[in-house]
Amino acid sequence: MMGKRVFFLCLIGLPALLASDSEPVDKTSGRHEAVAERKAAAELESTELVFSERVHSASLDLGVARGRAGIGALYYGSETYRVGAFGVAKNFRYKHILRISPGLNAAFIDSIGGHESEPATKEAVHAKNETEKYRVLEPAYSIRWKLELGEEGVGLVSEGAFLQTLLATNGRRNFYSDGSHASIKTGRVEFGAALALANHGLEEERKGGPRLAIKFKKGFGIAAMLLLHGKPEYRAGLFYSR
Repeated sequence: MMGKRVFFLCLIGLPALLASDSEPVDKTSGRHEAVAERKAAAELESTELVFSERVHSASLDLGVARGRAGIGALYYGSETYRVGAFGVAKNFRYKHILRISPGLNAAFIDSIGGHESEPATKEAVHAKNETEKYRVLEPAYSIRWKLELGEEGVGLVSEGAFLQTLLATNGRRNFYSDGSHASIKTGRVEFGAALALANHGLEEERKGGPRLAIKFKKGFGIAAMLLLHGKPEYRAGLFYSR
């Protein structure tokens, strides 16, 4: 119980700590500069929705403290589980090329398989027992990244997120990632490879395949992925990236 209290105190206090190195606002500056400072205090970095018949996921990344820190949310769902996480992160940037954001999260887990009717086989009984052992609320860490080389014309872009629980259940820690990619961009078109990973109880997913995306004005875009490994699976996505 004490460990959980310390974790949530850290989760609440971390944004203030991350923002503590922000430069003070010049009170003598004009009104327009003050408005610009307030707008820069919180800005949408990226958001994404990926879905298919079997799996769906979503992410939201909001930059605060003039981009030095971030507040974000992640969601992963399938036929057997739903996982939602909310947390804070520290942004590390290299010019306008690379951003890496490690973070601390509270993850809310619902193992759907544990609420179904009584299973018939021994394997299903074992799987049901495994899912029932999962905690409803767990601490988790996340890492988000964005790499973009080439402002105009041909270039390289990679963006994604990864979430993993800090506590193990039966010697295994859950982790999730969906829609992370590395692509070549030519104008508004991106073509490359996407990756989907999941480790939840006895369910595992290790898939990858081609990704095609078209970016519209103001950072919005659509994407299509064909994930291969076992039965091929099509996934579609909507995204925004600043």
